[in-house]
Parts: sequence; structure tokens; C-alpha cells
Amino acid sequence: MAALHPPLDPAGASHIPASSLSLAHVPLQMSADLPPLSRARQALHLSVVPASLPCRQEEMAQIGTIVESALVNSLQAVDAESGTLPGGACLFVSGMPGTGKTTAVLEAVRMLRSHARQTLAPATPDASHIPPFQFVEINALRLRDPSAAYSELALAVLGQKFGANRALAQLDAHFGSPPDSRLPVVLLLDEVDHLLTKKQTVVYNLFDWPQKPGSRLIIVAIANTMNLPEKLLLPRVTSRLGMLRVDFASYTSGQIDEILRGRLAEAVRPEVDLAIQSVAQASGISIDQAMTPEVLAAVQGAAIDALFDPAARGVLATLVANMSGDARRALEIARRAADAADNEGGEKVLPRHVHQIAQRVFYHQAAEVSLSGLPIAQRLFMAAVHLEQQAQRTQTKRRTSGSVGFVHQLSGDVLLWQVCDRIRNMCQLSHRPVPSSSDVQLACHRLASQRLVITDSASLGLHARVKLNTTLTNVEQLIQELGW
Repeated sequence: MAALHPPLDPAGASHIPASSLSLAHVPLQMSADLPPLSRARQALHLSVVPASLPCRQEEMAQIGTIVESALVNSLQAVDAESGTLPGGACLFVSGMPGTGKTTAVLEAVRMLRSHARQTLAPATPDASHIPPFQFVEINALRLRDPSAAYSELALAVLGQKFGANRALAQLDAHFGSPPDSRLPVVLLLDEVDHLLTKKQTVVYNLFDWPQKPGSRLIIVAIANTMNLPEKLLLPRVTSRLGMLRVDFASYTSGQIDEILRGRLAEAVRPEVDLAIQSVAQASGISIDQAMTPEVLAAVQGAAIDALFDPAARGVLATLVANMSGDARRALEIARRAADAADNEGGEKVLPRHVHQIAQRVFYHQAAEVSLSGLPIAQRLFMAAVHLEQQAQRTQTKRRTSGSVGFVHQLSGDVLLWQVCDRIRNMCQLSHRPVPSSSDVQLACHRLASQRLVITDSASLGLHARVKLNTTLTNVEQLIQELGW
């Protein structure tokens, strides 16, 4: 659904609280009376918004600079050479899930809004102030179908609810007409991968509107595929997207550890305060004098290590970095590991707690996924990967829990082009239409976004390695349902 964020009013006050942009930092209110592990669970929760976005300052600055430039440019006068008004812009933000893309965009937009000028004065060549703008957020994953994006955008921008076809016509007229005093619109299209259809009409129309003179539409499209334009978009769509891009690399183990330590620093604040007081009293100086950056770092580090063993953090950071680089997954495992340690009556998270939870998160949850509700293209892909594994006689490692066999994620991977060949053979034998390689890659991407398959790199195209992330029982049942 579209999240509408109105512009600043003439007095400069927002019609909505800052928290409506999802990123206003609210300091954690944790009682010092709570046990440290209870505080750690709170600090590690995914709903907590940190005071600053760690490890993503460079990407956030790039996004802010691009959007700011597009906003200022959208108010420029008629171009002397072309005789047309400037349009908008499209920015493509890419990266694997859990790499901070959406958070960075929202924080960049929040900062731009806080510095926006109060009036829509015409831009001048030396304009240094950001014009007021309307911010709209649409998450494609939450839409009932891709064309519903038209209705959501029309509701946010035009204030009226239309069906998809009527909304398309209204938006086309709106962005194609002279802007007059119309505010620029910054549209965040999150999970844009889910707007892709065979003809890609929806994404074409969306990316075409910013190209219209005077549209004043700036689109920030976020995708979970690094090379989505080259790999999945049709050339006519890619030409509309342009070359403005910001890529988010997966978090490294060092960055994941930094994120964990940043969260845990909130949890150990009472212990740090007591330690600083002790240093001040022992030295006969004030607390402010005692709290030097060196002392604070040493005391804070010791408190964090006493709560969450450094070896446990190292195991967690390395495991998640190798598997996905997903910071959300790291926080989830860390929080549940703290819960496991607390349930044992312990006072510290140890490596065995991390191993225990990681096993459940990465392997056990795969047993609970039903594949029967997947679209036929995705079911076909899952079956083809398994059959290709069997054909190559890949040595599969299995972990048994009761009567359920778990496929080990680090074995049995095949190349994407081999899966394409396998699907072609399967379809020819069963007299089914043979999907194109682009359709196969799209199915692979959507399965990867659901964590039903794992790919080693989104940038390798048909040479990427693919492995299943579900149970052997599930896949065999799927193959039986498909008749292979």
C-alpha cells in the first residue's frame, strides 16, 4: 500500500510527525533494573531504529545528493535550447535483502525534508535550498497485483481512488501536463522486482513519467537484484530507468559485528555508567573528565564482551556474512541467542547459543515452507534444480530431525544455465511451453527473495550457482505433483 507523506505546510511544520517517515530515532527506554540479557533482547529487536545508520553513510549520502539535485533541477525554467521543461529522474537502488537499502533511502529523504525550504520559489542556477516535496512510498510486495501500483499512486498524488486503468489515464495526464505550482513528488518504489510482468508494462509506464517535461516526478526504485536492468528488464524499460544507480554490497562480517556492537551498546549503558562513575571516584575527578573517548570505548567494549561473547559474535557475523550478508537475519539470530542464554539461567551469550539458533533459522524453518502455493514457473524451477542435482550425482549432506531430512545449504549447487537447460528438456517432454531464460531468471530471483533458493551472486547471470533451501521431502512431493 502507498504510504503518503504530505509536504511541509507554509509555516514549515509538517502535517505528520517525524516518526511517520519510519525513521525518527526514539531512544530506548530500558530500566537499569532489567537483567542485561533482557535489555539485549530489546536492543536487538528489528523494530528498534538506531540513532544513526551504521556502515551505510556513504550510500545514504549518494542517495541524498542525487535526489536533492533532481528536486532542484525539476524547478528549473524552460531549457533555452530544447524549449522544454526539465522532467524528473529515476534512481535505481540495488542490493541483497537486509543490506539497509530501504532504511538508507528513508533516512536520506527524512534529512532532505528537514532541510526543505518553505516555499516553492522558482529555482535559480545558484539555488542552494531544497524545494518542498511530497513523498510517497509504495511497497510492491504488498500489492495484490502490479497494476495496483497505479491506484496507490493516484490515491496519494491526486487524492482520489481509481481502478487501475482509470488511475493510469489520470496519472498519465497529470504528469504530462504543465506543472504550474505542483509540488515535486519523490516516489519510493520498494521491492520493484515484484512489479515485473512478461510485457513489463507497469514498470515501463512508471519509469516513463519522470521523462516527461515538467513531470516533477523523482522515482527511487529499490530491488533485491544487483543487475536487474541488465538481467530482467526489457531494453525499452532500461532506457527509461537511466544510469543513476547506488549499489549496496552485502554486509561483511566486520560490518555485521559493528552493527551488533552498536545495538548492544544500548543494552549495556547502565553497566557503562557505573563503570565510568567508579573511574571518576577512584581518580578523584568528575564524570565528564573521566568519560574520555578512550575510557568510554574500553569500558563499553568490556561490557559488551561480558554480555555477548566475542567468539559468539564472530561466529554469528561470519556465518551470516557467508550465507547472505543480511543484517536483519543477524539481529534475529542474536536476539534469539540472548533469549536462549537467558532461558538457561545464564548471563552471557556463548557460541553454542548462536550455533543452536542458527541451525533453526537456516535449516529448520525450511521444513515448514509449503511449495504447493507457488506459481507454476517457480515450482518448475525448484523441480529442475533438484533433478539437475540428481543428474550430476551431487553428494547431498542431510541432517535428520525425526522423520524429516534437511538438505544442507552448502552442498548440491548447480549453475543457472544448467537449470535453464533442464527446464527446457522437462517442458519439451511434457509438451509445455518453454519459458525464456529471462523468465527462468525472474523465477530464480523471486524464489531467492523468499529464501527458497540461494544464489551465490546476482551479478553472474546464467553462470550464478543456485542451491535449494528447503527440505528434500518438500521437493520430492513437488516433483510428484508436477508429474516428473
